[in-house]
Amino acid sequence: MRAEKAGAAAPAFGLVRFWRRMRKDRLRKRLYLVSEYLGYAGISTHSFRKWYATEIYKANGFYIALVQRLLQHSSAAVTQRYIGIEPQRIEAAIDGHAKLI
Repeated sequence: MRAEKAGAAAPAFGLVRFWRRMRKDRLRKRLYLVSEYLGYAGISTHSFRKWYATEIYKANGFYIALVQRLLQHSSAAVTQRYIGIEPQRIEAAIDGHAKLI
């Protein structure tokens, strides 16, 4: 087993290791073929990663720490910017909950 760097986030699930092993060019080619088959254009590995992260975020109760770890970002703020959570939406959500109390 490989020693982890001090302070580095441990790879989430086995998915991170899978993506590291797959060569980028093979992944790009497969993603291109699948997206073309499905009728989608302009899907890159980066846009797919962002979409996947956003879907994980929504499907897991908006748990940003989970997505942060999955993407191996240094902070939750980086992850929030990456998946496009604007501060205004966060404040609106908080205000909406405050009115319920």
